[in-house]
Amino acid sequence: MLFDNRAGVTLALEHLKTLGHRRVAVLTPTDASTQERPAEVHVTGEAKRLGLEVSIVASPHGLADASQVAREVMSRRPRPTAVFCFSDSIAYGAYAAAHALGLSIPEDVSICGYDNHPLSTLLSPPLTSVDWDTDSIVRDAVRLVLAAADGTQRRKRVIKAPTLFPRASTSRPPSYARALRLKAEPRPADA
Repeated sequence: MLFDNRAGVTLALEHLKTLGHRRVAVLTPTDASTQERPAEVHVTGEAKRLGLEVSIVASPHGLADASQVAREVMSRRPRPTAVFCFSDSIAYGAYAAAHALGLSIPEDVSICGYDNHPLSTLLSPPLTSVDWDTDSIVRDAVRLVLAAADGTQRRKRVIKAPTLFPRASTSRPPSYARALRLKAEPRPADA
């Protein structure tokens, strides 16, 4: 049973690109020294394809540590307009960091997670996240184990497609929103 991480990364990055983001920080639990990091390799390839400036930063899952890493990332100049976290638990740290820095989500920085944990809908604002469809994975895994146990099926590779759940934690970046406001403002009549 495999989750299509490549498709999940693509969904998240395309979502942020569609909103107008160009500078995206990616917080991943994988240490930069880890060999063959397929998700991070895919982030780099997708960023190039989409024309995004991406920085990949290792982050622990724990709230305090993830918050510290996110705080450092969001303090950079120029600040990323979006933070894509490879787990919702890391995204919780990004929320804490944004609040500690006085940044508003999503007005100042958009945040996207990866897991679609049920608690993520309770955040303020609710977290945009890539969903693994854990219930379906469990059902399929049990079905495969039972079929293998009774001899009706040999090894089978099942790849689960992810779904992106856009919520209020992502929106257009500040510079894009500002440009739209300026364009919509009425101009004084020429005298």
